[in-house]
Amino acid sequence: MAAVGDLTVWKFAVPITDQPVVEMPGWPQILSVAATSPRELALWAVVDPDAEPVRHAFELRGTGHPLGRVGSHIATIQDPPFVWHLFEADPAAPPACGHWVEGQNGAVIHAAVFACRVCAEYHGGEAGRG
Repeated sequence: MAAVGDLTVWKFAVPITDQPVVEMPGWPQILSVAATSPRELALWAVVDPDAEPVRHAFELRGTGHPLGRVGSHIATIQDPPFVWHLFEADPAAPPACGHWVEGQNGAVIHAAVFACRVCAEYHGGEAGRG
């Protein structure tokens, strides 16, 4: 981890999709999420620029859409005429491809943060099993 003075705020694009994945250094502190233009979202986060990049999985829902299994709420974003709600990915929910992977400690975890060898879809990290 960097010294406090070495941290900085960076801006990251957030794709408008049910399960956006955003690559950011390490484990950032998310400060804000906003629409930067119609149908374009961005988040700002405190990052350690020297940290290894990590693909972070989220869940994005429009107002009135079923939530399904989501993690903690991060932000509500006004993008007229739409209103989006960004959540952490629920680590217990199956990923879009329906596959699970084995984590470093052998536990079966959410594939949204790992790569899926079964469908060859990249979910954000290590390769796993279906």
